[in-house]
Amino acid sequence: MTVRALPGQFTEAFGVALLPAVLVGTVLALALDLSGDAGAGIAAAGWLLLTPLLWWGTSIRFEPAQLVVTRPWHRRRIAWSEVFHATWANTSDPESGDRERWAGVVVQRPRRGGPPVTLDDAPARFGDYRRWRRANLRTRRLPITFPERRPPTPNAPPQLDDVPRGRLERHAQRVRAVVREQLAAHGHPLP
Repeated sequence: MTVRALPGQFTEAFGVALLPAVLVGTVLALALDLSGDAGAGIAAAGWLLLTPLLWWGTSIRFEPAQLVVTRPWHRRRIAWSEVFHATWANTSDPESGDRERWAGVVVQRPRRGGPPVTLDDAPARFGDYRRWRRANLRTRRLPITFPERRPPTPNAPPQLDDVPRGRLERHAQRVRAVVREQLAAHGHPLP
């Protein structure tokens, strides 16, 4: 099963598309001896065309033997046998207090020629465990966000229920449900 048009990726694609569009617009304006306005127009058109392509080019595919995360610039295949568990990677905005949770999976770091790692090999002391984890495990962030609700504040209006409003919110809710179901089906439910 392949999931595309992931929630949270449009803003990332919007930012990633900016630099190439500005560079192409500037180089074309200089090479063709165009005005600055023409270069800005080329950059804006490129930005508006490149953003949806980058957004649609990002996907998560759940296969029986592996999890495939595809972005326009690379494809990462993660075997289910190497996944230890699913986890959250949190980001927050200090100004607004909003937090986003990115789904992630903790995978075994490939070691050449070494035996596979199990959690039974982990040391009991905390400092030793941190070194062992850094050497043997790696967290891979999946390209999908799960927004976290803010606690109510006196000045903010009360948050409405979780009923999606609009087509994009319904799509985002379906995509998040599919990701949760697929991770749980492979034995790695999100916490």
